[in-house]
Amino acid sequence: MPKPSLREVQLRMKARILPQTAEGVTELSFLNPQAGVPGCVRMRVYADGYVARLHEALCEVFEAVRFVIGEQRFFELSSAYAKAYPSHDYNLSLAGRHFPAFAGAEALAASLPFIGDLATLEWRVCLAFRASLQPPLDPAKLAAIPADAWDRLQFYFQPETTLVASDWPLVDIWAARKQPREGVAIPVEGRPQRVLVYRSGLDVLCEPIELLQADVLAGLVAGKSLGQAWENALAQTAESDDSEEAPDVGAWFSRWMRQGLITDAALC
Repeated sequence: MPKPSLREVQLRMKARILPQTAEGVTELSFLNPQAGVPGCVRMRVYADGYVARLHEALCEVFEAVRFVIGEQRFFELSSAYAKAYPSHDYNLSLAGRHFPAFAGAEALAASLPFIGDLATLEWRVCLAFRASLQPPLDPAKLAAIPADAWDRLQFYFQPETTLVASDWPLVDIWAARKQPREGVAIPVEGRPQRVLVYRSGLDVLCEPIELLQADVLAGLVAGKSLGQAWENALAQTAESDDSEEAPDVGAWFSRWMRQGLITDAALC
């Protein structure tokens, strides 16, 4: 016999606790009234509170999405999400893992095509905030590696350091969430961004970076060696990059080191 789903278990528990009659929920003798409120009514608050608590949790994580689509539309979206993806975690902060794909597939994405990417950015911010920072790499370790071996170097980064690539200006939209909605007017067409998301102290920073740097960094974060990441990035940007100026790769690494993003390096 197949095991019942979590949703089925929840419904069975609710039926056992709050049995239904033709007139509605019956009064149960073992549920004591308080302040004139029948026990079964007080129990209903807990039985129906799941959607409300999930909505609150999603509000905390997807603040920019809520800002863009408005309170009522976000409540409707979160309620539909609660039915489609009931939480299987004790920690509600993890309940939004499917929300970016869900939001991007909903009807509102037709008028707001960036909404799925914006939700992805906010989810990555949530994960980075919860990550535990590791000690940054000692520059002396890199100095001891011969220059001709650097193409075989594999770098390790702070947990949940990631890149979010989008055809839309995600950082601009995300930053506007703290402003009055009436005064926000952000051009979105033709403004793609590659966003570096990382933890710095108690803050999570979102920084747009240029295409080649983003592709190299994405390859390194994915576990490729420096040589592999560089070659793959060049192949991807060959047709789209018309700049005649050579990239300052050394400046990239200096910045990543100052930001404390790199935690270790090893030859592979």
